[in-house]
Amino acid sequence: MLQSIERQRHLIDFTLSSLMRRKGKNFSVLFVYTLVVFLLASVMFFTSALRKEAHLVLTNAPEIIVQRSLSGRFSFIPVDYGKKLADIRGVVSVRERLWGYYYDPEFKANYTFMVPEKLPVEQGTIAIGAGISNTRHAYEGDILSFTSPDGVLRSYTVKSVLS
Repeated sequence: MLQSIERQRHLIDFTLSSLMRRKGKNFSVLFVYTLVVFLLASVMFFTSALRKEAHLVLTNAPEIIVQRSLSGRFSFIPVDYGKKLADIRGVVSVRERLWGYYYDPEFKANYTFMVPEKLPVEQGTIAIGAGISNTRHAYEGDILSFTSPDGVLRSYTVKSVLS
């Protein structure tokens, strides 16, 4: 047992003495290897972080949003365009837009209308934000009217005021 430990000590002494004969060369090789490992590890960690963040951000986002712009503003696309888009190779699904803009000339404000995909909403009801509630003095049970793109006045009963 003692003889094997002595043999290992002699090997370590021989290795260290060989390394110390060429200090500059060995330390420069060690420095270059350390630098290469550091750079590769940094690139790999950075790439992994970018992939993770992109996955978190794009989990529920559509890959492509197709929309039409007229005079710098978004315009409606006919629903039958969706069938043509679905026929394109690589397209997994096509959904209609569930939101839109509305300009209120009385208060000179832009509203964003959104239709929730998962929340059940009865036809003729609306949930409004606190800003619209304060501006228009509309609360639960009140009726709000908006002019549709075809010029028809549509009325909605306020179901709830969102915080």
